[in-house]
Amino acid sequence: MNNKERHFIIKVFHSFKRHPFLSLFGIVLIALGAYFFIVGAGEKAPETVLVRRGEVSQIVSVTGKVKAASEADLSFEKSGRVAVVHKKVGERVVAGDALVSLENGSIAGDLARARATAKAEQAVLDQLNIGVKAEDIAVSEIAVENAETDVGNDIRSGYGSADDAVRNKVDQFFSNPRSLSPQLNFNVGDSQQKIDVESLRAVIENLFNDWNKKLSALSSSSDLLSDAAYAKSVLKTTQTFLDKVAFLVNALTPSGSLSQTTIDTYKSAVSAARTSVNTALDSLIASEEKLRNASSALSLKKAKATKEEIAALEAKVEAAQASVESLEAEYRK
Repeated sequence: MNNKERHFIIKVFHSFKRHPFLSLFGIVLIALGAYFFIVGAGEKAPETVLVRRGEVSQIVSVTGKVKAASEADLSFEKSGRVAVVHKKVGERVVAGDALVSLENGSIAGDLARARATAKAEQAVLDQLNIGVKAEDIAVSEIAVENAETDVGNDIRSGYGSADDAVRNKVDQFFSNPRSLSPQLNFNVGDSQQKIDVESLRAVIENLFNDWNKKLSALSSSSDLLSDAAYAKSVLKTTQTFLDKVAFLVNALTPSGSLSQTTIDTYKSAVSAARTSVNTALDSLIASEEKLRNASSALSLKKAKATKEEIAALEAKVEAAQASVESLEAEYRK
């Protein structure tokens, strides 16, 4: 409190002593006056600024999100791996622009195969409607003749392979192999297996003799498919025999009368015999199937197509074309 304020309060106090009749109301007025005097005395003078021409700016910082005027949800009709992105983020696009492409190698291959199938089915139908030319029939007849030759050769070759496998390679450890009572030259742990192998060897000898007789009558006029079926049966029986022999030979161990060298020779012979017979059987099966297909194709070319056959082929063409259209739609997606 400064001297001026202290002097004012003392002056008011002495006046109150000289005039005791002042009421409480007066005291309140005097207190209010003193307050405003003191407060007013403490206020600072207003600041002033020189007015001049210039720029007035106000910077406003706002946090928020920008919302597009329109939005669109994009998705593929099919799932897959993205191959190409045609547009970058923020780049201007218009309706119809390609944005992203999926890999389509797999479906492209399916579509190509479907088109080829449809084309082939249509060619068959066209050929059936036109009729088969004499030249085409001649070609099919030659194919049948070649297939018949292959079957005949494989029947003869199969006999030679089986004969060599049993009578040359395996019979070296048999006594009296071509008789009714062939005997193995070594002992085995299971006597029943030994009996089975010896009995089967006698059966195979009879089969080989019958097969050899059939070969002497084999010609292009023979029923080659029937002869092939008999040859396959004998070859399969020979396979069974060789499998049983291999089981016994592989179980052999050296002894006083049987060296390891002899055992190894037996094993090698049986292995070669099995390979030879398996190869002969596979070749005969393949040539037989080739003859069946060639004969069937020739029969179809010689026969006239019925309405039902043509209708069936037309249905195949329509189904193939529908498959093409379906895959084309998938490809566009």
